[in-house]
Amino acid sequence: MTARDASGVPAPLRELLGLLAELAELPPMPADSNWDRYHEVQGKRESMVRVLLGSLSSTLTVHDQVLADYHKIAEEALASDCEHWIEMVRERLAEPLGYEPRAAEDGVK
Repeated sequence: MTARDASGVPAPLRELLGLLAELAELPPMPADSNWDRYHEVQGKRESMVRVLLGSLSSTLTVHDQVLADYHKIAEEALASDCEHWIEMVRERLAEPLGYEPRAAEDGVK
């Protein structure tokens, strides 16, 4: 399998996808057995990933269909949308977990 050329992908979109991948990772396991809160955090993160992926898909579809003749405008609109979503994901990632995470083991986050 060959690597794909990502040079045509706008930087904000690349950054958003990286943050979504981080958000999709499981939160740290609770050391204090607060499994209810752990599942709540996990559910909120999964929900945000689903919503943002759906929004991104819809945005890309609109840009492809409606703004195909106005490439520069579509690029700027996509970048603006991505910046907004990046801010939302960063806020979610920065939220306190609400439980004490288990100490990291060697080689494990």
